[in-house]
Amino acid sequence: MYKILSVLLLTASLVACEQAPAKNGHALASAKSLPMVIVKNKDIRLSYPEQLFSERPFKLQLSFDKPVSELQARLVSVNMDMGFVPVIFKSENKQAAMTTYHADALVGRCHMPTMQWRLEVRWVNNATAHYFEQIINVDR
Repeated sequence: MYKILSVLLLTASLVACEQAPAKNGHALASAKSLPMVIVKNKDIRLSYPEQLFSERPFKLQLSFDKPVSELQARLVSVNMDMGFVPVIFKSENKQAAMTTYHADALVGRCHMPTMQWRLEVRWVNNATAHYFEQIINVDR
C-alpha cells in the first residue's frame, strides 16, 4: 500500500514539474528565429529581437568596427519609474579582436502596456570615450 502511494505521489510531483506554457500565449523562441531590429551608426551596430516582453530574458548584440575597451551598458527606464538595469556584455570570440559582444537582458514588469527603456552604451576606442543610446520598447 505504501509503495503504491509513494509511486502515485512521485508521479504527481513529476507531472507538476512540467514546464508551464508561457504567459499570454507567447512562447520563448531563440533569437535567431525572431525578426531583429538593427541599428547602425558610424561606430556601433546594435541588434535585438523586434518583439520583447518584460520578465523574459532577451539577447542584445553589439558590434564595433574596431576593438574597444571599458565597455559599459545599462537599460534606463523612460516612461515609468523603474530605475536602471545594468547590462553585462561579453566578447563573442576571445581569440580575435574583441569587436562583437553579446548580453542577456531582463527587465521587470509594470502597469504600462509598452515600457520604454533607453539602452546607454559607453566605451573607449583609441583613448577616446564614446556614447550611444537607443530606445527599446518592451511589451508587458
